[in-house]
Parts: sequence; C-alpha cells; structure tokens
Amino acid sequence: MTGKPTYKELENCVRQLEKESARQNRFQKINTTLFQISNAVNITPNMNDLFRSIHNSLSSIFDVTNFFIAIVDIKEHTLHFPYLVDTGGDEGFLSITNFNADDSLTGLVVSQRRPVLLKKKDLEKRASQNGIRGPIPLIWMGVPLIIKNEVIGVVAVQSYLDSNLYNEQDLQVLSGVSDQMAIAIDRKHAEDALRLSHEKFLTVLDSIDANIYVVDMESYKILFMNQNMITTFGRDMTGEICWENFRNESEPCKHCTNDQLIDENGKPAGLCTWQNQNPITGKWYINRDRAIEWSDGRVVRLEISTDITDLKHMEEDLQQAQRMEAIGTLAGGLAHDFNNLLFAVMGNISLAQEDLKPEIGISESLKAAEHACIKAKELTARLITFSKGGDPVKRISSIGDLLKNTVVSALSGSDIKPEISMADDIRQVNIDEGQIKQVVRNIVINAKEAMDGNGQLKVLCKNIEISEKESLGLNPGQYIKIAFEDQGCGISKANLNRIFDPYLSTKDMGADKGQGLGLTISHSIIEKHGGLITVESELGKGSTFSVYLPAVFVKEPDLQEPEGKPAAQEYVKQPATGKGKILLMDDEETIRTFLSKAINRLGYYVETCAEGKEAIEIYKKAIESKEPFDVVILDLTNKIGMGGQETMRRLLEIDHNTKGIVITGYSDDPVVANFKAYGFSGVITKPATRYELIRVIDEVVSTDK
Repeated sequence: MTGKPTYKELENCVRQLEKESARQNRFQKINTTLFQISNAVNITPNMNDLFRSIHNSLSSIFDVTNFFIAIVDIKEHTLHFPYLVDTGGDEGFLSITNFNADDSLTGLVVSQRRPVLLKKKDLEKRASQNGIRGPIPLIWMGVPLIIKNEVIGVVAVQSYLDSNLYNEQDLQVLSGVSDQMAIAIDRKHAEDALRLSHEKFLTVLDSIDANIYVVDMESYKILFMNQNMITTFGRDMTGEICWENFRNESEPCKHCTNDQLIDENGKPAGLCTWQNQNPITGKWYINRDRAIEWSDGRVVRLEISTDITDLKHMEEDLQQAQRMEAIGTLAGGLAHDFNNLLFAVMGNISLAQEDLKPEIGISESLKAAEHACIKAKELTARLITFSKGGDPVKRISSIGDLLKNTVVSALSGSDIKPEISMADDIRQVNIDEGQIKQVVRNIVINAKEAMDGNGQLKVLCKNIEISEKESLGLNPGQYIKIAFEDQGCGISKANLNRIFDPYLSTKDMGADKGQGLGLTISHSIIEKHGGLITVESELGKGSTFSVYLPAVFVKEPDLQEPEGKPAAQEYVKQPATGKGKILLMDDEETIRTFLSKAINRLGYYVETCAEGKEAIEIYKKAIESKEPFDVVILDLTNKIGMGGQETMRRLLEIDHNTKGIVITGYSDDPVVANFKAYGFSGVITKPATRYELIRVIDEVVSTDK
C-alpha cells in the first residue's frame, strides 16, 4: 500500500482495533472473575454468600439477570437449587428427584456432562415434549460443574426477552470459568461440613439422651456431667466424688471399671460394657466405659449410661410374645390341617344329602352334622386369625342382617334382650364377613358375661362422617358406627387402657370365658379393615364399645337385584350344571376324591393330580391334543411338590388365558385377599360348602379372562 490509506481502510483498521480492545477487555474481565471466585472462598462465611459472590462476579462478563446454581445429590440422584435469581419466579426450581436428560434442562447438562446452549426453536421443541420445568425461556445456557470427573452441579443463565442474548463464545467463557467455580463450591462445601462437624462435636454430649459423665481415674472427682444426667440426679455434681453421689457408697465401687480401661503402658485399652441397677434412681442402665485423653492431657474415664428399664420390661413381654407366636404357629397349622379334613367331611355330607331321598329321616341327621361342621369352620377361622392376624378377604356387604343375626346368636341361652336400632339408609361396607361376625360375637359375649346373662344390650348402627378436626386417628370420610352399650359391671380405670392387650381377662374359665384374646383379635381385625374400636366404661354403670368401619358407595343398580333374579343367598342353594374340562390339583387324596365327585355331578369332566409339576404336564398335553381345560383348581400349599401360586404363574406363561381358582385352608394368606394380583380368577377357602364351590366355579367359567 502506497500513499495515504483510504477511508475504508482506516475504518477497517479501527474496527480491528476495537475488536482487539474488546477481546483484551473481556479477557481481563475473565481473569478478574476467576480471581474473584477463587478469593471468594476465603472471604465468604458460608455457601450462600459464595453463590452470591459468584453471581456478582459473572455479571461483568455477560448478562446474569436470570441465573441459578444447581447442586447434584449423588446418593439420592436429586437436583437441588440452593441459589436462584429469576424474573420468572421460582416455579420449576423445586428439587428434582430421579432426574434425566428428558425431564429438565438442568438434568440434560448433568446427564450429558457437557455445556449446553439452547435457542428458541430447540426450547420450544423440548417444551412440547415436557422437557422444561417452569417458564419457557427464549435462550438457555448451562455448564456442568465437575470435580474429580464427577458432576457436582450446574450453573446456568437464561433470558425471557432476548433470544440472541448468548452465543457460542459466551458458552465457552462460562465453561472456562466453571472449573474455578466447581473448585470454589467443593472447597466451601468441605469447609462448611468441617465447621458443622466441629459445632456438632461441641454439643454432642449435651444432646445425647443418656447419662454421660467424665471422672478422674485417680481421685474419682467428677469432671463433667451432661444435662441429661444433671436432670436425672437433680443437680450438677462436678468436682464431687462419683461413688458417693452416684451410688451412695462409702468407698470406690466394687464393679469400677478403671483397671479394665488402661493397659500395662497406661494407655486406653478399649471399651467396657456392663449393666446394673442404680441404687439411687432404681433404674436399669447399660453402661459403656472408655478411657480418653482429657483437655489437660490426663487420662480420664468417660461413661455413657443408657436407661434400659423399659427394655428390661420389654424382655419379659417378648418372652410372652414368643410363647404366643409358638402357640399361634401351632394353631395355624392345626387349623389348616383341620380345614382340609373338614372340607372333605362337609363335602361328602352334601353329596350324601343329594343321594338320600327327602323322606328318609337320616337326612335330618346329616343336616345337623353339616351345621356342626359350619360351626367348626368358624372355630378354625378364629384360630387362623389368632395365629397370624388374618388378612381380611373383603367384599362389599350390607351390615344389617349380619349384625342382627350375630347379636341374636351370641345372646342365645341368656335372658338378655337386645335392642337393635339401625338407620334405614345405613351405608354398605367393604368387609370380611366372617371376621366382622367374630368381632361382633366377641363384643356381645363380653357384654353377656359382664351382665351375668341378665339385662339389656343396646346396639346402635348409624352413618357418620369423620372430619379432619376430629381426633379419632381415622382418615376423614364416611363411616358407619356400631355402638354396643351394656348394663354390666363396667371396667376399672386400671384395666381400661389395657382392655385390648392379650390375655387381659377378668372372667372365670368356661366355654367363652377366660380366653383373654377376644378383644385383642377384634382390635386387630378392625385395624386391618381401616377402622377403629374404642371403649368407654364406668364401674357399676356398664360399658360401651364402638366400632367404626369405612363406608363404601355403590351405584344404585348394584344395590338392587333385577326383577326375577334370585338373591345371593338363594343362588348358592340352587343346583348348577356345566360342561367342560376342569383340572384339579391337591396333595390330599380325600380332597381330590370329594371334589372330583362333586364337580362331576355338575356335568364337568375332571382330571386330578397331586402337585404342580404334574399339573403343568397334564395342561400342556391337553393343549397339544386340542382339548384344553376350561378351569384349573389349584391348592395353594403343597406338601409333596410345587404349590398353587407357582403353578399358576407357569401356566399363565404357557397360556395367558388360563382360568385358575386357588383353594386353600389358609384363609389369611395374601393370595386369598388379592387372588387376582396372582393371576387367579377365583378363590375357595377350605372348608367350603358344595354350594360355595358351585358358585365360584360357575362365576369363573362364565366370566371372560
């Protein structure tokens, strides 16, 4: 170039100088920002002030009007937002649990471990896919904060007004300073953790709910007592002798552990643990002694004594509970085996009744035997409830007839007159009818014994609503309340708080007396139904037991039987017939024999086997021969092979349309209460009547899978 430069050349030169000046200026600002962030660790007192300092430092580089710092909780896989400045508010900046690249912009940065710049078009696309939390910005820029190859957080800026506020150069700058930010945050986090740990250490002895003291091992002078121990003994005894004040001894305690805490070199030897009952407080303690170095360098004894008085009492209760558990296990096993036998007896009685002509007198005897078996069935149900608590097998029911019939039955043989009042519109409940009968029976028998067989028992059943303000411990909602008011002797205050404890009984021994378990079982049953049982009583004036059960609402058509259709009780009395094939699996030959006869009489072809693997092979062959089974009936527990639950699971793998009925003597098993969740279409609990069997088979056969 010769001569004078042209105007355009001068203009280009000026622009280059301006760009270089701007570059140098920004470079200087970046260096200043890095220094400020590094220095902020030393001058800020806590993490929040550090975040604020970082925010202010970055404002010299680019716009940080909308700015946040997110911290990653690695263990909980959660994003927290401890620092946020945003004109759009804090919506969308709550903690994010189980985050990923698709559910938030911050999660995207953490998951991809790289800087991200998203402009308007990309943001609108993510927003349409629910990939943005809170207000949608026009531009968003975020970088990960990484320490030792681990993402500890994210720093981000965004704008709701200018879609071109940030560019790739800004992203590089933010990424460049992120390392220093990560170091600063990690260091401050470590400092805060150390400071917090030190503060906790200074207060730990006074905050422990135990008696803690430190004593000189030569002079036995007390050097320190924590607040809990001061409260226990009524005053601070620092400077006094331990054995005089803590145990009222005239010389050092014979069980003193000083010699056990020091080794032959005079150094702390480890922990010594022992138990004793303090003669002053009368309480039992477990003591943990250790020799430690005191602030002045001498070796002293630190003792931490935890009150185990309640634990000592609980040990006695535990032994009683273990005996109860053993009895319960035995009762449950006996009930199951007895249910199997009872099932066969009841079934064969029902078959015999069909075989006999009505005019033959022996049929009345069979009816009496069947009635006795039904009573025995109720007994086994009580044994099972006692043994394991009995998960209820619920169905929506009307409480009216159940309540009336059970009250009358329980009062039979006495001169007590029941007065039963029931609202006409009493709501339905979702209950295990057998268990609720047991509750009513237990309460009524309790009242009968309290009144010595004479007097009046008032039973009131009504609809109530429990609000949030009421303190019954129930969820707010609609309930039915059944109150049993007797005119008995009442319950003493000493026994009132323990009335639902096992084996609490003030009755004489007898058929229904002296068990001490009736109210305990009742309490357990009502709790499992989501309800509550309470008692109010006064000596000489009687007692009132109140049972609360959650109400359910059923559409009106479901509450009424269609015209011409028999009621449910009548249905099970009607003979039924059917066509098809049924596979029966049970390990008891007597059960297989009875059930095959009973089902054959319905018109079905029955094939039997003893255990699950055999059932699976038979089922496969039936499918291969194009003659599949319509229903499989599987015993839940099997002593000789695969049980019903596993068998059903494998059959469904073979044929997902398999219809299965689970049959068991363990009515408390979870499979019974939730049989559909295990792939079954129906359930039969032993011992069942032949008509119950007919009903379940008919329902399963006629229902699509």
